[in-house]
Amino acid sequence: DVVFAAAGGGSPLASVGVGMGASLVATAAGQAILAQLDDRTLERLLPAEPFPNPLVELVENPGYRAFASGRFASAPAPAAPPSVPHDRAALLARLETVREQGFAVDGGDLHPGIGCVAVPWPGAKDHAALTCVGTPAEVTAAGALARAVLEVAVAPTATREDIVAAAAAAAAGHYSLASSSP
Repeated sequence: DVVFAAAGGGSPLASVGVGMGASLVATAAGQAILAQLDDRTLERLLPAEPFPNPLVELVENPGYRAFASGRFASAPAPAAPPSVPHDRAALLARLETVREQGFAVDGGDLHPGIGCVAVPWPGAKDHAALTCVGTPAEVTAAGALARAVLEVAVAPTATREDIVAAAAAAAAGHYSLASSSP
């Protein structure tokens, strides 16, 4: 599982269930973590095929129920989301895309009300990812800005000033995700 360790910001989803677990396979944060692993480790960690329905796991999670209370009219029906990888082949294809792009995006794949942009955080003590979470519309609208900020934030020497400069440059359209600095 991926566990949300901190949250903040102005979005209604800012408190996205700190301490809540979610599927590594079905979330952008989890896929950014899995993309850092070698094949042997990945094989050892993956569930049997077909992968369990992550939405059932999510809606049964006490952290999710507390998070969703008052945010969503009702819990989504526990049907397997069509865009979540259901087997190794689909997951490995998704992880290859994450490795090529350097980030993962969940535009409501697991839950129609929750979106996420995540980047691998190779400098962390354990395999980790940094994420920006919001509604799918927020993630789509601010995806380039979020990726720019996250890409700079994962650098081991990143300062608050570096992150703010990346955000300002991305907002002004002067930031290239291919570069390592604004």
